[in-house]
Amino acid sequence: QDAIRNTSFGKAVYSILCAMIGAGILGLPGTLAATNLYGLLVMAAMGAVLHYSGQCMTVCALEDPELITFRDLGEKAFGWWGQMIVLVLQATSCIGTSILFLVLASDNMQLLLGDYLGFETKTAYL
Repeated sequence: QDAIRNTSFGKAVYSILCAMIGAGILGLPGTLAATNLYGLLVMAAMGAVLHYSGQCMTVCALEDPELITFRDLGEKAFGWWGQMIVLVLQATSCIGTSILFLVLASDNMQLLLGDYLGFETKTAYL
């Protein structure tokens, strides 16, 4: 008999965030070793820019409660063109992520199942 699983939306979000943040933190030493001080400076600059943009979006959302989506925010900031730019960027991000997943999954499947399916195996890379 299947066990009844009791959880909440908050616990699910917490679990997903921990997995994502954990994977990111595990990759930091390798990234810093490969990029030296320049990589640390770039990450610090990106963090500052993201913090500032988050503050700006929060101020905009608090001033106008009708702003719900990023497209609404783009329209308020730049008019119709802003809304279309946000739409294109979001679509590109979603499609690009899907394509990247398919490429990485196919590479890993070839590495894992290549001997069994008769493919030439390649060296694994991280």
